[in-house]
Amino acid sequence: MLKRFSNFKEYADLLEVLLVLKVVIKVNDQMKLDNSHNMESTTEKDKAVIRFYTGSYNKEGAPALNPIGEGIGTFTLNTKNGTIVNEGYYKQSNPSYICISPDDKYLYAVEELPEGNGAKVFSYQIALDGSLNLLNSKSIPGGYACHLSICAQQLIIANYMSGNAIFYGIQANGSLSDIKQIIQNDGIGPNEARQEAPHMHMVYPWAEDRIFIIDLSLDTAHSYVYDNDRSEWLRDETKDLKLDAGAGARHMVMNNHRSLAFVIGELKGEIFVFDRKEERFDLIQKISYVDDKNGCEPSGAAIKIHPNGKLLYASDRSSNKIAIYKINNSTRKISLVEFADTEGKCPRDFSFDPSGQWLIATNQESNNVVLFKVNTENGTLVKQMTVEVNTPVNVCFQLDNRVNN
Repeated sequence: MLKRFSNFKEYADLLEVLLVLKVVIKVNDQMKLDNSHNMESTTEKDKAVIRFYTGSYNKEGAPALNPIGEGIGTFTLNTKNGTIVNEGYYKQSNPSYICISPDDKYLYAVEELPEGNGAKVFSYQIALDGSLNLLNSKSIPGGYACHLSICAQQLIIANYMSGNAIFYGIQANGSLSDIKQIIQNDGIGPNEARQEAPHMHMVYPWAEDRIFIIDLSLDTAHSYVYDNDRSEWLRDETKDLKLDAGAGARHMVMNNHRSLAFVIGELKGEIFVFDRKEERFDLIQKISYVDDKNGCEPSGAAIKIHPNGKLLYASDRSSNKIAIYKINNSTRKISLVEFADTEGKCPRDFSFDPSGQWLIATNQESNNVVLFKVNTENGTLVKQMTVEVNTPVNVCFQLDNRVNN
């Protein structure tokens, strides 16, 4: 091979060049490998970080002792290490309850005000960075809008004080169209102080064309079905969920198969369990959600099922506890696991992240949001961290979208 070169020096020079090229190639390959690892790490981190929003009270006249909320809160939760980051607030008057569209693109928020104070419902587009862009707003005919949900391409609001439900159309761009229907309840209950007039508390969708409207004074979750031919919601009394008189029906939840329904009574401290039998629901159990050691009057608030479908949770604002139950799919009944302290005052709402690893409780009167680690086997909660949030009310996760900064 040396014969191909005029002298040995040329051969040595070539070897040196080849060695340099080998080093460059090795360094380049290592850089590509490092970048690949960094990209994988970043991707995993992005998958772990999800976003949630909170509603709040911030105006005099709100059902809170000291309404000093800052509007709609935007937060991220890292589901790997259990940390919450506050990304800021969107200013709105009394955005107590919020909900997010099934495609995660739009957020809707009520303005909970007394009737005659110009209350509105707002529609927002959710940007990739989580910020909210106002689309439009519509007036709310009624008082103290306390809940909202989406069904049959309509946004449905429950007005507590005026006892009516308002149905708005949702347009292709997420904005709201004019009112399509109003349902007005009538009647009273035996509790003269709290059931003196109809008080709608929640609208719960449970099929593409079916909802329950829960009324505290009527002690009933009224069943409605959407009639496409008439373009309106019609009563279906055969599926009504009737509680004991004076129980004060507030919120409800159903299992994934829609075969069990759980309704929390605000006034007497009980959860009512209904088993679906073809065209009707039978009441099969009543169980307390109140920690007897507390000694306070019941004040039930939220009721939710864990994403695994095996655990039921209910909050009580008087004892500041969340009652945890196991769901027995054989007997169709629930059994108490424990009462968990929410590490704050007045837990008006709570929610699970989509994975079910974490529970976030909003403590209205202690101005904090508390993150708990969930034991998905027995349901118990362990406090992870507390975040200061003024007068928080509702908490709502983006179910599918991960943070995209």
